[in-house]
Amino acid sequence: AIGNSITSGYQSGSLYEDAQMFSYPKLIANQVGTEFVQPIISNPGTVGRIEIKSLEPFTITYNQNGGTLTNPTAPYYNNFGIPGIVLADVLSATSMTNSFSRSPFLDLILRGKGTIYSQIKDLSGKKPTFITLWIGNNDVLGYATSGGVRPTSPTDPNVFGFLYSALADSLASIGACLL
Repeated sequence: AIGNSITSGYQSGSLYEDAQMFSYPKLIANQVGTEFVQPIISNPGTVGRIEIKSLEPFTITYNQNGGTLTNPTAPYYNNFGIPGIVLADVLSATSMTNSFSRSPFLDLILRGKGTIYSQIKDLSGKKPTFITLWIGNNDVLGYATSGGVRPTSPTDPNVFGFLYSALADSLASIGACLL
């Protein structure tokens, strides 16, 4: 599974176990009865999880406690949903510092083992037979939700088209069904 926050199971401004169990690729894996390894963050998740404090009056709080990665030594992950990433990160980022998005989740999930694409291709000697891909909305989302005043522009459409084609061709060369 390749993607961003939607793929990872990110909810309430945080990545946490109770939500990750309902990531869409995990639900698909459950339906077909296959093992699916995710980088699980113990509850309450990453710092800043939004929680409802009161319904009347409606108030929220940001949980300042943080969970930990429960399976840092897993030989591989099947879920490479990384909140905040952009398309270019899939093929080229190996860490937060050399990424376009600067997502802090890159280091947590990639663990110094290369790019998302290189890990999917290798997958510790396993040959993936089915790949989900949900990527690209962050390439324009920040700019759009800021009303077009965000300091960075959306990814140029020609660059986006080139990168998406390169990624699709690369994934097709692995021989897996792409959804």
